[in-house]
Amino acid sequence: MMHISHPYKVGITGGIGTGKSTAVNYLKQMGYYIIDADTIAREVVEKGTDGLKLIVSTYGQGILNEDETLNRKRLGEIVFSSKDKLEALNKILHPLIRDRISFYEKQNDHLDVIFYDVPLLFETKQQHLYNEVLLIYASSSISLDRVVKRDGISESLANNKINAQYKIDVKKDLADFVVINDESIEALEEKIENYVENLKVRIQNWQKNNEY
Repeated sequence: MMHISHPYKVGITGGIGTGKSTAVNYLKQMGYYIIDADTIAREVVEKGTDGLKLIVSTYGQGILNEDETLNRKRLGEIVFSSKDKLEALNKILHPLIRDRISFYEKQNDHLDVIFYDVPLLFETKQQHLYNEVLLIYASSSISLDRVVKRDGISESLANNKINAQYKIDVKKDLADFVVINDESIEALEEKIENYVENLKVRIQNWQKNNEY
């Protein structure tokens, strides 16, 4: 009998300001490998990439800095003010991001588990790609306060960013597992540790069921 040759896939998602990044960073500290969709999204639009050229052709030279790198704040102001403009950006980025993710998967197919940090997992209907989906959840008032303080923006712009995603309670219904993050960082870390302990059992059972 041999184990299957690919890892168990856990998609991690949340809303803006829910503390997903804090949870992901703690998983990294615990030694787990993370494929970060946001990091990859930055890689595919670096200066000189085809991704950046496509964005400029769609939104104009005004979204560039003087050094011809992407001005993310300016682009955000454009796309988060219009559903159509946001959808156009997603159509550019998502195929490029998927290709890069596939590359990292092949490099790490020896692992028991890979975590995927995917902010728009449900919005882009990717849940079928994972063995399970973990949602980091926070109440709307706490999320709004965190975004305003973190990004130094108005409540209005923060609300636009939050409303561009699925409502967090909709995501809560779609997720396989939910970690509620309305308290301290220490409380979140303890919940992540408990989740991982239970996850290990699920992975072992999955591996047994997929032996050949």
